[in-house]
Amino acid sequence: MQKELYQIERSEVSLNISEGAVTEVRRKHIVRSGCRVYDGGKLGISGVFGEPDEVTWQAAQRALTAGLSHPEPLGALVRSRETGVMPEERELLEQSEALLAHLREECPGFVFSNKIVALSERVRLENDLGRRLDDRQSGSFLNLVVKDEASPNVFDTGIGWTSRGNAAIDGLEAARRSLRAYRNEVPMPKEKLPVLFAGSFLSGKLEGLLDVQKLESGASLFSGKMGEKLFSGALTLQVDRRPESWLPFFDAEGSVLEGDTLPLIENGVLVRGAADRAQAARYGCMATAAAGGAYDAAPCRSASEGCLRIAQTHSYAELLGDRSFILIDVASGGDMTPAGDFATPVQTAYLCRDGLPVGRLPEFSFRGSVFDLLGGGFLGRTDGGPLGGDGWTLLEGTIDA
Repeated sequence: MQKELYQIERSEVSLNISEGAVTEVRRKHIVRSGCRVYDGGKLGISGVFGEPDEVTWQAAQRALTAGLSHPEPLGALVRSRETGVMPEERELLEQSEALLAHLREECPGFVFSNKIVALSERVRLENDLGRRLDDRQSGSFLNLVVKDEASPNVFDTGIGWTSRGNAAIDGLEAARRSLRAYRNEVPMPKEKLPVLFAGSFLSGKLEGLLDVQKLESGASLFSGKMGEKLFSGALTLQVDRRPESWLPFFDAEGSVLEGDTLPLIENGVLVRGAADRAQAARYGCMATAAAGGAYDAAPCRSASEGCLRIAQTHSYAELLGDRSFILIDVASGGDMTPAGDFATPVQTAYLCRDGLPVGRLPEFSFRGSVFDLLGGGFLGRTDGGPLGGDGWTLLEGTIDA
């Protein structure tokens, strides 16, 4: 019998924003501990808030009688990683109030709400076989909902910025660009322009389709296409657990990847499906460090893990510096059919010239087959853009204005 601890510790300072001002400061420090007991291919689990004690481990051992099958825990490996700095509460509050003051003064007619959050999250996995994995991610994020006072909408746009330091400092210029462009209404250009999406937008749509069980059972759009070139040769879609992904370098089973990345689609070719360790054993493939799950649940392959990212192809200046394009800011309600036809209404988008937003476009719809969008329509993925984010994907598709 082996024991394994899976623990998530999160410290957070959250500033609630209402009517453009900080109205409340909330502090959290939560430790969630999952105790796992393995015996003869079976797994028993018990979870507790805070540090576990003998009672928690005994409960996990009793849970073995439920007969939940799971591979034995992974063996000896010691590794730790620490990324970013959580801003001090006073600094976060001062800089956030300064940011909001600038926005109220420079961009009148908007109402700002939602949150600015500083956080530090530590994930640990330790077991009797000598596996000691420890990852800490720290930083802050700015997530403001913006409403135009003259608009009938519940909200009209947003300001989002993620930082390994203080997002309230780093995100000010992006907020200015966004709100100034929003006020400048421009017509839809007559020329066909490529469209820039947040980097994870389409990779999130593909995540479920690349589950190895769906691939092997014929339930995926890509079933039977292993080894085929399905997309642009410039496209690589990978499990990504590097620091910029904001995920621990290991998954909920303790699987680790060489270089913290592994392609599922490489240079346009489908090379493997995403698999947890049980799926890997069942289908004779490799585990891809893509297992998720709550601290007190059995780890398993989950599309909600959100670890797939399109690999960067260009820097922002290389891909977008001197070209015109349309930047998607708010696109809510999109979906993809079983045949791979994707469409989404676009509520807020900006016309960009020389890499920067210059005006807000009328609402429109964007559509295209996933094979076309990520085939001939895939122009590249870049690093940070003019409105924040950890990456953007440039696509050519059909715009219905």
